[in-house]
Order: sequence, then structure tokens, then C-alpha cells
Amino acid sequence: MGKVSLLYRIIPDVEKNRADLLSEINERLKEIKGRIEDSKEKPLAFGLVEIELLITAPEGEDSISDLVENILRSIDGISSFELERISRV
Repeated sequence: MGKVSLLYRIIPDVEKNRADLLSEINERLKEIKGRIEDSKEKPLAFGLVEIELLITAPEGEDSISDLVENILRSIDGISSFELERISRV
């Protein structure tokens, strides 16, 4: 069984502390044996910031992107997210 790399674009709520958000995401990813490999912040407009998040997780029977997206949906402080790329590592 290999690993999968997923690149997400996440737009956090303005009032959410981004360091706390990344820490919470990383903790929740441990449930599926995933982790954040890299994150980059990019300014959008009017104080909004986009976070590019590179996540790795083991390949499994279930769709790993569905599992990650369920985790992201359940976290307060994420306004929206989009999967940009998925590949095997």
C-alpha cells in the first residue's frame, strides 16, 4: 500500500487563527494516518488569505480524498476548500 499526496486550497474564516487551524487539521488527519507536509499562505483580497495545504496519507480501500474532505468539513473556521491535485507518492 502506497501513499497519496493531496494539494488543497483552503480559505479560512477571517477571525480564525491560522496557526490554530493548521494544528487542528493536523490533529484530525492523524485519525486517518495523514499529516500536513507543507503549507503556504497567499493573500487574496480584503484581508482574506488562501492556504495551500499539502497533505499525505496512506492509500486505502476508501477514497482518501473523501476522508480528508469529511475532516475539513467538520472543522470550524474553514470557509471553503478545493482539491487542486492528487497523486501517488
